[in-house]
Amino acid sequence: MRKVIYIFCLVSFLSAGKEGVGQVSLQGPVCVTGNTTYLYTITGVFDTAHTWALCITGGHIEVSDSSCVSNRQESFVKVSWDSNGIIGALHLTSDSGNADLQVNITTQLTGGTIDENVLIQAVDSADTPAAITCSLPSGGGCSPAYDYQWQRSPDNLQWTDLQGATSSDLEFSNPISESGYYRRRTKTKTSDAKAYTQVAAIFIKR
Repeated sequence: MRKVIYIFCLVSFLSAGKEGVGQVSLQGPVCVTGNTTYLYTITGVFDTAHTWALCITGGHIEVSDSSCVSNRQESFVKVSWDSNGIIGALHLTSDSGNADLQVNITTQLTGGTIDENVLIQAVDSADTPAAITCSLPSGGGCSPAYDYQWQRSPDNLQWTDLQGATSSDLEFSNPISESGYYRRRTKTKTSDAKAYTQVAAIFIKR
């Protein structure tokens, strides 16, 4: 399902148009997620005599489902960026001037993958389980930083945080008393985006 995000960003790129007519500007997010719609605002003098045209690289304009629109007077446009892109751009032309805005396209946050060698462990009650190792997460931002939290469940349904288990891998320093399930939650430091690994299981031999 496509999400719609309305974000106003202070970053804009201005370029002068016809001398003496004025300037226009584009404002909106410059770090975006593919397959998501964002709002961009356009400032300038626009009326029936001064309209604008806009072309998109790496996405499409939501209303027209095309890469270009023309003869417009509105002060905004909604753009959906391609999920397989890296760089996108908006190019605005008008009688009041021209403006360009470059956009970096990132992917949705993914939580990483647990090493298949430790997805299922069967250990004696006196033995310490092997560490649960994971690949690194990806996406969720143009220069993302991540927080980790390992969780445990007795039934693979109800999950609780493991105190102090905030590293990329889960190390065990002692034997465990009960069988259980484990997963890593990843959260980006700059948003509420969260993602999880698949579930690892550790069973105590009786």
